Amino acid sequence: MAKNWKDEELQMAKEIAGAVKKRSAGEYEEIKNLHFPNRTVASVKKKILELQGEKVEASGGVRKKFATWSLDESRKLQTMFMAGEVTKSKTARIEEIKHEFPGRTVKSMQNHLRDNYYATYNGQPEVTKTVAVTTKHNGPTPKGVTSMTTTRTMRSQTREHSTAPTIPATTQTRTRAAKTATHVSSQLRTTRSQSRELSMAPTATPPPSTLRTIAEEDAPIDSTTPTTRISLAAHNEPTSAEDMGPSENVGGKSVVIKEFNRFFNMVLAHPVIKVVDRIVEKKLSELEKSVKNSNRKHELSKMAILAGAYTLRKRIAGRVGALKVMPKYLATEKKIARLEKRSKTAKVIQNGGFKPTKAINEEINEMRKLRMAPNQYIQSCKDRVDLLREELTKQKERHQTNKTRFKFENQPSMKALKGRNADTELNFEEAEEVYKKLYRKKPDTLESPQFDEWLEMFSNEQLTTLPMELSEERLKKMVAECLKTSALWKAPGHDQVPNFAYKTLKSAKKYLTGWIGRNLKNEYELSRKDVKGLCHLIYKDGDANDVLNYRPISLLNTDYKLLTKVLTVIIKENLPANLIPEEQMARENTWGTLHGLLLDKAYSQDARFQKKSHVSAWYDFSKAFDSISHAQIAKLVDALNIDPAIKKMAKSMMGRWNIELIRKDLSTPKEIDIQQGVYQGDSWSPLIFILITAGIIHKVKTNEELGRATGGYRHRIIAFMDDIKVHSPNMEGLNMMTKMIEGGAAELGLKLNRRKCGHFARNRVEAEGNGDGDEESQFLPEVKRGYKYLGIIQLERDDAEGNFEKMSAKYLERTQTILESCLTINQKRRLYNTAVIPAGIYVTGNLFPEERVASTLLRCRRIDLEVRKMAVVHNIKTRPTANARFYLPNKYGGLAFRSLEVETCIQYIRRYVYLMSKDEVKEAKRIYMAMDKKGWRNPISDFKHVAKKYGLTDLKLEKKKDIDFRAVCKDLIEEVKKADLEAKKDDWSKAMTYPKLVLSLEDTISFPAMKSVNLDSSKLSLINASAEEQVFFKGKKMSTGVGTDGKCRFGCGVDETNYHVTSACRRSALITRHDMVVWNILKLLRRKFGPPEKGPPKSLQVGQAALDEDYANFKIRAGAPMLMDKKIKSNKPDIVIFRKEPKLAVVLEVSIPALKNYNLQKDIKLTKYTKNSVLDINMDNVRTVTRDQNFCEILEATHHCRALFCPVIIGTYGEFLESENAGLYKIFGELGVTEKEVERLKETLCLSVITSTTRMILKHLKAPETD
Repeated sequence: MAKNWKDEELQMAKEIAGAVKKRSAGEYEEIKNLHFPNRTVASVKKKILELQGEKVEASGGVRKKFATWSLDESRKLQTMFMAGEVTKSKTARIEEIKHEFPGRTVKSMQNHLRDNYYATYNGQPEVTKTVAVTTKHNGPTPKGVTSMTTTRTMRSQTREHSTAPTIPATTQTRTRAAKTATHVSSQLRTTRSQSRELSMAPTATPPPSTLRTIAEEDAPIDSTTPTTRISLAAHNEPTSAEDMGPSENVGGKSVVIKEFNRFFNMVLAHPVIKVVDRIVEKKLSELEKSVKNSNRKHELSKMAILAGAYTLRKRIAGRVGALKVMPKYLATEKKIARLEKRSKTAKVIQNGGFKPTKAINEEINEMRKLRMAPNQYIQSCKDRVDLLREELTKQKERHQTNKTRFKFENQPSMKALKGRNADTELNFEEAEEVYKKLYRKKPDTLESPQFDEWLEMFSNEQLTTLPMELSEERLKKMVAECLKTSALWKAPGHDQVPNFAYKTLKSAKKYLTGWIGRNLKNEYELSRKDVKGLCHLIYKDGDANDVLNYRPISLLNTDYKLLTKVLTVIIKENLPANLIPEEQMARENTWGTLHGLLLDKAYSQDARFQKKSHVSAWYDFSKAFDSISHAQIAKLVDALNIDPAIKKMAKSMMGRWNIELIRKDLSTPKEIDIQQGVYQGDSWSPLIFILITAGIIHKVKTNEELGRATGGYRHRIIAFMDDIKVHSPNMEGLNMMTKMIEGGAAELGLKLNRRKCGHFARNRVEAEGNGDGDEESQFLPEVKRGYKYLGIIQLERDDAEGNFEKMSAKYLERTQTILESCLTINQKRRLYNTAVIPAGIYVTGNLFPEERVASTLLRCRRIDLEVRKMAVVHNIKTRPTANARFYLPNKYGGLAFRSLEVETCIQYIRRYVYLMSKDEVKEAKRIYMAMDKKGWRNPISDFKHVAKKYGLTDLKLEKKKDIDFRAVCKDLIEEVKKADLEAKKDDWSKAMTYPKLVLSLEDTISFPAMKSVNLDSSKLSLINASAEEQVFFKGKKMSTGVGTDGKCRFGCGVDETNYHVTSACRRSALITRHDMVVWNILKLLRRKFGPPEKGPPKSLQVGQAALDEDYANFKIRAGAPMLMDKKIKSNKPDIVIFRKEPKLAVVLEVSIPALKNYNLQKDIKLTKYTKNSVLDINMDNVRTVTRDQNFCEILEATHHCRALFCPVIIGTYGEFLESENAGLYKIFGELGVTEKEVERLKETLCLSVITSTTRMILKHLKAPETD
């Protein structure tokens, strides 16, 4: 604590203060050594400057102010600056009001306005810079898209002025499609000479600085276009917190409720949306009247809608683009460069014979101040550089770690762990030629009897029905339903308009509905720009220079995708139910691969079960989606039962399909016409492909000659999009089906890839004896080892060894990538559960191997074991830690990894219930039930094994009809999960005290830090091991027979156990851990309370638990005893907060006990401050002490206000009991802290405790053992 200044010291300081006004650091040091030897240089300097300021004020002068601006002073400056004449320069306007701010310079006032009220300082209240977007060539690029302006600020956003304007996402350099919320075309280029401004409303003319304009005439984009200028103030924009929407009064202070989440979703009734919506609506109505060309009008309308979307993001989120913060390591690199430069200059000085320069003189002065010789100075710089280089390495690692973790939060997939392939040098000229050749029109088949027969049947089925009338109301519902399932910020196409705009702005949605309606009535002719696709090539694997090793992803305009989505709905509504064959697994309301594999195995196993001959074949097409003939698609469209205008529109848009490759070399892309194939990424493409290939399935299914050849239609066909498999009792039937499939495909422009096709005959000897084995009669190569169909390697039965070998290799490789990454344990768990487990159970849950189900589950158990071993290697769990905790949910402190064995059992349940509930697989059900009676393994027997293992309820589904598949699955899966959870809880608590304690509190306990993005795996694994007494301190070693006395190595005289180290050891940093929790609470409160009333905010160092500061409506007192009217012993709570209006006192007391002492510590704290503050309260008397004078009652009487006591109790391993901290939300709510902020505070506090406890354990382990 600082000593008071004595009278003689003050007299001397006053004499010194009156002598000279400015002094160097060296002079202050001399004054200190000469006159004040017992004080620091800083305190001497502070006192002298204070006395100088008092002297200046006494003489009528103005004392220099602190750099910090108070909130009232800041708002006063903003208001007075806005009231000045806008015709004058900014400096002149500030000069006029300078006298209102004594002690402030013009420069400081300019800096404050620029930093905190950028838009106001530039004459644009609440707006960003005008940034225009133009095209480098004749592309459909918005030319003037920017945020719309307003003429008044909004008080509800108290700090939103502080964000400098950000260039919209459309003007930023594109790196990859998924990088920004809105995808940017490679055509977008911005130059000042080409820019256009965007106006969103008509008539009045305010000062130029508050305007935005848009080209409105029906003219080409690159021509000079007259513009209109207009103020937005007339649109009734909200100007106060009351106008902005709901708010709550906390402590006499209005706090506007935040409406946006991280993806900018808003309450649709928000006033800002209403204002922007009115502006956009007016602009759209203007364009409707003034622009004649419909395509140009649509283009400008979308620009206006896009401007509205950007405005909402800017007004609510404070920026349009991504927030970029300079990494710390860049600042460190600059420090190193400066020090190396100074060291180099010092060497020149040391060598002598130099010419004086500014840099050399500065270094000489610096050495003189530091009183160092050149060689000392050089060595000091070198030492500093060495330390900074070590820190630089750590900073780069932390930066990369945080970058990966936050990237995962925004994109939770394996892509977050993959860096860019910087070495790829794809030749885009060659790539464009490859795609031109691929989509070039091939000669159409002159005759297509098989397809024509299908179309005739198709048309006949619809003769008696008329297309449903498309009313305006029905169209609105369709558009609304299609929008509902569209992602807000999914990468848009060439026009850059995201679905967010259409879903949020009513005027945009209304315009979109009208535009779709005009298209469906063929009143609008789609242009090439409307249907253009931006093709992004995503690298897969293999040679990076080969275009075939890239996956093309087309980005289409959202309005066009919604148009084809509505078109798909219309086609489906008017489509007879039986026209999409049951054999096509890719139809709606079908689990495609599961359905197909159930049928496939039923057919092959039935032949094996009945010992009959059987032949199966697999078919693969070359570039199926890119090869379909447009002429045949047009025929199909003509046969559809839809309005003729819709047919005309559909065929017209097909003729305009085109794409552009997004080139990383930034060269001008070429347009590539899609002259064949279905449009990748288009909403109606899957349905069209299914319908056009349905004729092949129909022909194979109904052909009479084939039916006779297979002994009475005993052949079967299964299709999943273009993957086709057939089953036949003989080779003759297989050859006939092959001819039909190949011929029907050729009519559509498809070609079999014979190298990837094949057949397998079950009884080869029998087939050859019947003459079916001649090479000439075999259209397909024979498969002898296995064929990969729908992801499963199979012949007659699935190859268990082959499937498990390939699956487990990929499974463990992906697991290794996840576990060794720098993600947090929670992120690793999420990624493992969502990216690895589903891939594993697809194979294990759909296999039909020639082994018992117990053997299959044993294989799964072994893979689980390998995963746990990896977890030990990568410090996610320690070897002695219970395996059960690896799978237990987070609420028990478990890691919540899913078990492949359990998930495979769950998949068996889904497969069984699907088999019992779907009429489409009734033939497979009959076959499997017959096999089950004979004891053969099948989906029914797999389910029975699971039911016996977990004691599931017998629902007797084989005898039921109309089974609710989802409901039954949900109930059975819940039974499995519950039984598995109970088994793991029993296993965990078998021989340990801590698990039993956690499980006894399972209704109230939680571990908030598990969700933190700052919790490293290594910390958590050590904490979990310590909680289970699996860290081998001396006490643990003694109990296992190791030669030691077992006492604490720091001389505490008690057994050195995990409990002692983390909760009681006198050498452990118990106070530091406690103070870190207090510091985190103080940090939150300071942020909520705003700047202090007097002077700059006091320094709050990391871990500092003492603070004495006053704010506008609050006072904080922390870390010091409070002077009370009564003499009491418990008068030093951790934090006391006083609210001024309405008056309230809140007392916060922090405790970090072991879990077994949790309730005891709460009782001690409550007793000390709310029951008896006179006595020393401890664990011995807390239950028996009588009521007496206490801190809270004295506080209420002294300050004449209500006093609330809130203990903040966190377990030593980050445990948090909701029941024991029930008042936390309410009491912090009284201080203006929201529930979400309290949740984040809990996470931060528990993480702080875990970090401190980890350090305590490591410190103990590193100390030498002494007996």
